[in-house]
Order: sequence, then structure tokens, then C-alpha cells
Amino acid sequence: MPGLIWLLFVFYSIILAPGASGSDDQIFINLISGQFETVPSLIVVVFSLLGLYPLLFAKLLLENDNGKVPAWPFIIASFGLGAFSLLLYYQLHQFFPSHKRIERTPKKLKRFLNTRLFFVILFILTIICFIPITTNPSLTDYYEAFNQSHLVSVMTIDFFILLVLSYVECKRRGLSYSFLAFLPVVGPLLLLWLHKS
Repeated sequence: MPGLIWLLFVFYSIILAPGASGSDDQIFINLISGQFETVPSLIVVVFSLLGLYPLLFAKLLLENDNGKVPAWPFIIASFGLGAFSLLLYYQLHQFFPSHKRIERTPKKLKRFLNTRLFFVILFILTIICFIPITTNPSLTDYYEAFNQSHLVSVMTIDFFILLVLSYVECKRRGLSYSFLAFLPVVGPLLLLWLHKS
């Protein structure tokens, strides 16, 4: 299933996604140059949250990274490729399930991912990401940008796939109130913290 979603996502990104791309995509240029005040606030929020999801999935996947396919290269790649990278990992993980317990994540890193400091840092960063939404959030502006910008159209689908993947991962862990994972980043973080406690 992840492989099919990955193929559809690639097809959408290359063929179907509307809007200008590259140097013709003014929203893309404004975002990568840090001119966030010129971009609709909802787009800034989604763009910022996409930068935090790799940290969340580092927590979710590196704790038990014992499959034949290591998770860490896909987590690193997800900083640039988002769900493209993680969907590919999930599909390969299904193809090549683990037959042995291989503890490949360094103990110090696992310890850090379980510390209160990691949770607090990620929580604070998430709250900061939501700050732009307090200034005139507009679904109309977002919809217009979705049709005008290739980046916005692709990153929107990317965002929703990451929401679903984080829900699936929390559900797989048997966490109560898994539906809270649909709260971007902070939901899964809260569930993991409650489970840890």
C-alpha cells in the first residue's frame, strides 16, 4: 500500500500538480529566501511544520530500527523529500521484514530521543510554527496559492500524507487516543509523552 501511494504521489507531483514551478514560482522563491511576510500565513505554517516532521519520525522510527532496511537514511532524506522518502521506507520495510534484532541506532541517540529536553524542544518549535496562523489565516488565499504554486500543491499533499503516516505509526504502537495524531506534530508528541509517562 505505501508503494502505491508513493507512485500516485510521484505521478501527481510530476504530472498533475498545478501551478508554476522553479524560478516561475514566486511563493517558492519567497519561502526559500525567508520572505515569509509575503506568503499567506497558512502556507508558512504548513511549510514550517514539514521541517519538523522528520524530527518526529526520527523519534518514531529510530527507537526500534531493527529491520533489514535501515530507517535513518530515509529520515535524513525526509528533511528535503518529506513523505516521498518515508513512504519508500515503509514499502521497503514491508518487502524486507526483519528476521533478526539489529540494534543500529546508537544508544546515546535513543536516550536523547527519550529525554524531556527533546520533547520540550520539538513542542516549542511546533508552537512557534503555528504563530503565523494568528495573523489573518485565509483558506481562500491558500486555495489560490495551491493552484498558482507547484510547491504549495505538492507540499499540501505531502503534509496530509505525513499526518496519516504519524497516525498509522501511533496506532501501530497501540497508543490510546491515536486520533490525536492528526494534530500536526504536537498530537503524536503528546501521545508519545503520555505513553512514556
